[in-house]
Amino acid sequence: LQILLPGTTDVAWHQLAPILHDAGFTLTQRDPGAHLFQIRYSLNTLDERKGLLQKLTFWKKNDTVKTPELYDIQLTGNGQTVLVDVWDQNRQRTATGDAILKIVLDHLTN
Repeated sequence: LQILLPGTTDVAWHQLAPILHDAGFTLTQRDPGAHLFQIRYSLNTLDERKGLLQKLTFWKKNDTVKTPELYDIQLTGNGQTVLVDVWDQNRQRTATGDAILKIVLDHLTN
């Protein structure tokens, strides 16, 4: 999944910075020259939306504690449009990266 934004990379950079913060991502690094954000993201945020019955089973341990992973959000522009990509630390696109882009897209459209 990729997002295509109108405008220049500088405009998209300034547009995305507050969106990433508002979406709850932890920004670990910003490189304006490379148009790169590095964020920390944990799939546990999806698990936090447990139902009432799941919350009542407090005696059960969650053996699948996921540690936050680092992802790069790269902006690449051609002067008229900007492509937004998310990469894991191995420079691969992943399902989690797609989930991150969907969250960003939701914040862009709302």
